[in-house]
Amino acid sequence: LADWQGALKDYDKAITLWGGKASTSTDYGKNEEFDISKFDGINPYVLTFRGNVLSRLGDYEKALRDYDVSSNIFISLRDIARYSDARANYALALYQLKREDEAVKAMNDVIRKNPGYADMHVAIAADAWSRGNYVEALKEWRFTCDRIDVGCEAYKDDEWVSTVRRWPATLSSKLQQFLRREIPEALKGKPGDRLAPVTKYQ
Repeated sequence: LADWQGALKDYDKAITLWGGKASTSTDYGKNEEFDISKFDGINPYVLTFRGNVLSRLGDYEKALRDYDVSSNIFISLRDIARYSDARANYALALYQLKREDEAVKAMNDVIRKNPGYADMHVAIAADAWSRGNYVEALKEWRFTCDRIDVGCEAYKDDEWVSTVRRWPATLSSKLQQFLRREIPEALKGKPGDRLAPVTKYQ
């Protein structure tokens, strides 16, 4: 924890040197409207990195703002790849805060701009399965497995999803449920029921 707090101070200091008007993590008002002019000259990579630190510290509301700002800057620079990274983290932070509908909207925003972004296709699949949208879940999963170069293999490893990709526990659990083809909790008749047999795509 101390190391992450130290990293946060370092990023705050670095961002202050760029001279934005809302330059440190303590400057954020929860309900402020986004104003990109407050961040003129600030390196969006550093904002993304600080968002990651804030997420590690469990301060997801402030992490959301950093991811939002950095993704907006990246898209203004037409850097779709880095926009996708920042916006994907934004979506996952929303999911962590139980704002699932907003999270799924952000996920869809990413894949509209960057159709080959596997992480968000798989996240949409996990969420869709949990809502009983089985066709959409399988479609997103199969697209990732068959049509995207990185494929879906890494997402079968729950430890990688949870610790490397740092998905929220609720979303990771939904992915595991999807991979086992279990009926979602809210729709289950009894523990262990399956909706469909496991296919080659698992």
